[in-house]
Amino acid sequence: MSWYCPLPYNSLSNEPLGKYALCCESQPSPHHCNDMTISQFKNSEYMRKVREGFKRENPLEVPEIASACYQCKLKETQGAISKRQRENKELIIKRFIELKLIGNICNYACLMCSPNSSSKIAEEQGVLLPKYFNHSDEWWDDFKEVSKEYNYFKFSGGEPFMSPTTKKIINILINSGRSQDIELQFNTNGSASKVVLQRLLKNFKTVKICFSIDAWGERNSFIRKHSSWDFTEDRIWDYLTLLVGNKNMTISIHPCVSILNIGYLYEFENVINQFKFTDRFNFSVSNTLAYPRYYNAAYLPQSIKQVYLENNSEFLNSDLCDASNSVISLLEADGEDLSRFKEGISHIPNYKKWYPEFIAYA
Repeated sequence: MSWYCPLPYNSLSNEPLGKYALCCESQPSPHHCNDMTISQFKNSEYMRKVREGFKRENPLEVPEIASACYQCKLKETQGAISKRQRENKELIIKRFIELKLIGNICNYACLMCSPNSSSKIAEEQGVLLPKYFNHSDEWWDDFKEVSKEYNYFKFSGGEPFMSPTTKKIINILINSGRSQDIELQFNTNGSASKVVLQRLLKNFKTVKICFSIDAWGERNSFIRKHSSWDFTEDRIWDYLTLLVGNKNMTISIHPCVSILNIGYLYEFENVINQFKFTDRFNFSVSNTLAYPRYYNAAYLPQSIKQVYLENNSEFLNSDLCDASNSVISLLEADGEDLSRFKEGISHIPNYKKWYPEFIAYA
């Protein structure tokens, strides 16, 4: 099997607007959580076709897979490492539920995000989308049963710690009596306080925090509109303090790598150096942005890629940075697209201040 992915066999996923999906990066299925329980989706004709399709020599011949998995195919074509490739490299394949159906509720309006994943952007654009879903009793009863089959739960969104759905799921898992065997993972912008995390650490086997920080310093506040760098930095040290005191906690700083930050990743080096003493902390650049395409780093001009590669080379090739091959491949690849790049520049407010290297191409 030349293009295999384990995710349709070992996980269940969905997207913030409520449709079930093969994974957090796939295009959604036609099935919505308002119309179908998790069990019904798991056993649906759609999932049967996908699981059978991945047993073929060329799974991309199956229309459902070709549509759903387009982002992985795009990243692999560009030389970046896709989610499919990362999952295939895992030494231990874990079974998990990935919960994005907590909704698009979020307090930030990140430049590379969309109304689908940020209620703040939806409000600013006048788009009416549900911030979270009031699931039926049937859905919740089914979740209680399905959840017994899994010991690993991933939360993203939106901002998971703002959603009442997250709180309800956490309480269900605690009340199940088996939470000490359950691992939790949160993709978060740091909205949760130490008190909230301490409750989770007390009740669950492991709590993994994937902290979404896109740059070190005020550039992060520029990219993540409505955020405050002072607040973000305070949260970093709050979480790192918890890390030192709790062996069941791990932290990963996880930028969304795009034209907005790929040239400045080395600025994280000083803070990462301070926590080299523990393998429960890491910095990963595995999350390379594919959409919107005008922010996709693959399309940067070659001259800018070369400068960025020189500036970041030592850091990316050090033991401080995980999954750096994906970023290096993007910067080394000959894939510039000046029309897309110029479109990206047009979407960056006050770009001359933050990216003077873009001025010659505007």
